[in-house]
Amino acid sequence: MELVIQARNLELSPQVRAYVEKKLERIRRRLNNTRLLEANLELAHQDTRAADHRVVAQMTLNCNGTLLRGEERAATAQAAVDAVLDVMDRRVAHYKAKLHRGKIGGKAARGPEAPPEEVVTPPSPPLVTTFELPSGTIVRRKRFAMQPMPPEEAATHMELLGHEFFLFLNSTTGQFNVLYRRRDGDYGLIEPEPE
Repeated sequence: MELVIQARNLELSPQVRAYVEKKLERIRRRLNNTRLLEANLELAHQDTRAADHRVVAQMTLNCNGTLLRGEERAATAQAAVDAVLDVMDRRVAHYKAKLHRGKIGGKAARGPEAPPEEVVTPPSPPLVTTFELPSGTIVRRKRFAMQPMPPEEAATHMELLGHEFFLFLNSTTGQFNVLYRRRDGDYGLIEPEPE
């Protein structure tokens, strides 16, 4: 397993790094038979009015291709790490329960597949590198592989990530859909309509 710790606007001492590695053992023990492929922790200091929300800890775990994510804020790096690890502990327990009941697709149960052979194509230049929005600019881009899944499995992945919406490739229709959480706690599904 690879552990990546990043710090933004914050000095990361060797003591904090050792503290994170020690605390991550709790997550590893809970995962017992499930392979933890990668763990990413990002610690950032933000200038806010509330002193107890100045350090942000974001953690992402890759468990056999299923991503689990949590984010917490605290006054110190160690307190933020403790808080995010508590969240991740609950997410891992939820993941293990879903895996045990067979609610997560066979890939998670089988483990990672061999990476497909890459076809080398020359990169095409992006149409727009950055552009201005009415209230700011895009400061972060994420790219990830889309695997076909039914909406029920997409809901499970969305819960494990802790997001309010989830973009996925619907295995039933072959189209990209957006699943989102409604205010009443139910889910909504956005499907494209052909012209």
